[in-house]
Order: sequence, then structure tokens, then C-alpha cells
Amino acid sequence: ATGGINTHKGALFHLLIATAAVWSMRDQLNDEMPLKRFATKLMQAVIVLAAPLQDDLAAADAGEAPESQGLQSYLRYGHAGARQEAIRGYEQLLTRWLPRFTAVPELMPLLPEILHRTWDTTTLKRGGFGMLQTLRQMALGASGEGDLAYLSAWCEKNELSTGGSADLITLLYYVHLIFRFRGVLQLEALD
Repeated sequence: ATGGINTHKGALFHLLIATAAVWSMRDQLNDEMPLKRFATKLMQAVIVLAAPLQDDLAAADAGEAPESQGLQSYLRYGHAGARQEAIRGYEQLLTRWLPRFTAVPELMPLLPEILHRTWDTTTLKRGGFGMLQTLRQMALGASGEGDLAYLSAWCEKNELSTGGSADLITLLYYVHLIFRFRGVLQLEALD
């Protein structure tokens, strides 16, 4: 359907892990749960659920042929992209970006940091290591809509996609909504 392009593969990966993690902590969700506790509990649940992904990295280290961009990135650069984000419990998303987004639900102020801090294997695949590093450095210096428009035009000119960053933005919105409606969710009724 997508002509061989793995459209939304990373986003689905993240959303499924986050959904399973939220489900595992459903009995603890209530309106009184503060954001920091929610983020910590969710991070712990993700780390437990993502532990088997370490086996993928061990298999890659053992010389089995990597089939994904993330495993190829891991072998070459030491970072496994989406897998590594999950293995780390989405730490930067939950401890850095979620508190800021929850306080002020605007994405534009967070975009430069997300682009700078994400090991985006989509960008890596399309442009190589040098272009990924250039993008990350350019994002570090971006400070407003004009800078972001320039960065977007630069990505288009160089035929780059920041799909990995987009996947994490999707996850950020999702986790924000789960936190926002944590007391309304009737997860027990779904058992």
C-alpha cells in the first residue's frame, strides 16, 4: 500500500509499547497522580516491556544480519533509533518534553530540541551520518518559526525526512493525552 516505504512503522511501534505500558499501570491512573510520578511509572513500565529488544541488539552484535534501519544504525554508530528510545523508557520524552508540553501545549518551542536530540534513523537512511549531524546542529541553533522554516526548506532541498522525530512527536501527543485524561479513562471496564 505504501510502495515499500515503512510509513508509520516507528509511530506504531512507539504507540503499541506505550499503550501496553499504560495498560500495565492502569490501576494506578487517577486524577491525583502528578505528572512526575506518571512519567516515572510509565518510564519504568516501558523499560520492562522493552527489555526483550535488548535481544535484537545482542543478535546484531553476534553477527546476525540486521534487517532494520535501526539495527544497521546500531552496528555502525552504536544507536538503535526507535528500539533504543524504548529500551531507555522514552526517558527524554517523559522527563524533558512531556513536562514542558503539558505546561504549555505548543509544539513549536520543542521542535528544535526534539530534532537535535533524536537519533533519527529516517534522516540517517536518506542522507547519511553527515546530514543527520548537520540537521541536529542546525536544529540546536533554531530559535523561532523563521529558523524552523529554513530548516524545513533545507530538509526538502536535501530530500531528508525527519520521520523518527515525527514518530516521537506523535508519542508525545499520545502520552500527553493519556496523562490529561488519566482520571477519566475507565481502563478497568475494558478487562
